[in-house]
Amino acid sequence: MFENKEYIAFCPYVSRVNFEIEIFPKKHSPNFENTPVQSLSRLADLLNKSLNLLYKTLDNPAYNFFIHTAPMPTDKKKYPHYHWHIEIFPKTNTWAGIELGTGMEVLMVSPENAASHLRENI
Repeated sequence: MFENKEYIAFCPYVSRVNFEIEIFPKKHSPNFENTPVQSLSRLADLLNKSLNLLYKTLDNPAYNFFIHTAPMPTDKKKYPHYHWHIEIFPKTNTWAGIELGTGMEVLMVSPENAASHLRENI
């Protein structure tokens, strides 16, 4: 959907919820906590744009967002392959039989259509 010098925000092809947005740093980094302070304002800018898009497009939905970072390394195990990222899950559906029985959400909007609707409000 949009990007800046250091980050990119998009609707993932395999979304778990309608209008899911993910934000990734362009430069590989396993640990969020190692993000340089000067980079955080660019991340905040993309996070703010993403949340404002959801606000405009979905009429101020409730949402959760998660920062996924590599586990703390131990002497025996490190996680250099992991790429930290943020997931934003707007709450657009009520779980019923299929969702409750399987633990999977039925998506009513494809990620491509979600991205298109969100882009209309940029």
